[in-house]
Amino acid sequence: MPDLPDLSLEQREAASEALAGALRRRIMLGGFTFGSKLPTERDLALGLGVSRNTVRQAMRILAAEGLISTSRGRNGGSVVELPAVPPRSRREIAAAWRQSIDDAYRFRLATEPLAARWAAERSTAEQRAELAWLVGQDAADLAGYHQLDSRFHLLVAEMARHDLLLESIARAREEMFREVNTLWMFFGPDGDRGAGQLARPGAFEGFAGEHTPIMRAIGNGDAEQASVAMAAHLQHAREQFARLLDMILASDRATAMSQR
Repeated sequence: MPDLPDLSLEQREAASEALAGALRRRIMLGGFTFGSKLPTERDLALGLGVSRNTVRQAMRILAAEGLISTSRGRNGGSVVELPAVPPRSRREIAAAWRQSIDDAYRFRLATEPLAARWAAERSTAEQRAELAWLVGQDAADLAGYHQLDSRFHLLVAEMARHDLLLESIARAREEMFREVNTLWMFFGPDGDRGAGQLARPGAFEGFAGEHTPIMRAIGNGDAEQASVAMAAHLQHAREQFARLLDMILASDRATAMSQR
């Protein structure tokens, strides 16, 4: 399917950038897990109503960013890649992340309790049922937790029925997890300095335990309690990330001391 002749080069490039942005967001929010295959160029083109050239250019953009790798041939396709190892030490990454995580959670604490409040006031019975179903799901691993967590928070934002609020929350999560994915992959479940214990799903209270109070308050139409429960959940998550960073820094200091 060639690009339509009435599209200028600028318009085709804009379409490719928009598609790359949509796929990037889905990857960052856990919609595509690391190591999984993206839909084929043909399927994406047909499903989204764009040309294969547009899809191909979007894939090139993501490949240049290191988010995917693409191979040709019968068994080829585009695969979501692990984050590249950053050219900094663990200590430098953790120190930089301390400020980033604080900024991210300040923003989330300013927006998501409001979304929960409005969700309790404005959501439909169907949306509340979907939220309850999500809370009943079990996260088998960290990738599963990430997917469920993103779906839960974005659904609450949708239930608030405010497009700008939804876009702000989705963008904040995308930006936050761009670096969180690197943090998990290099300091998380397979880490060798103790941080892995915190990064395992079992170290969290559990998906249901973390999100049930929010779901119940929204289901009961209790706007005030929904806001309070969301704020408490976000504050707890903020403390867990801070604890992980402290463990990374402490283990690196201990290693440095032992090597003197």
